[in-house]
Amino acid sequence: MRSRPGANVPFGALLLVEGGGEGDAPSFRAEIRLYDELARVDILNVVTKPVSARPEAIYQASPLAAQAPTVYLDVPGTVLRPGLD
Repeated sequence: MRSRPGANVPFGALLLVEGGGEGDAPSFRAEIRLYDELARVDILNVVTKPVSARPEAIYQASPLAAQAPTVYLDVPGTVLRPGLD
């Protein structure tokens, strides 16, 4: 796994984390955006994996602490709030 600062951005900070992709393992890339003026964190995860006919699942965990967070999940065709929509 590798992490490095992202490109210079005018709104705050950007961190890139990349790993996997060896053999038949999927590769992943996470882009974490922190904002100077907003109480917001954007996490963009991209998983690239070999094609498989077997059933598969991905478990996503974000160990962030917040008093009353609103989480939005962008899936193909819609944006939803997990557990609510």
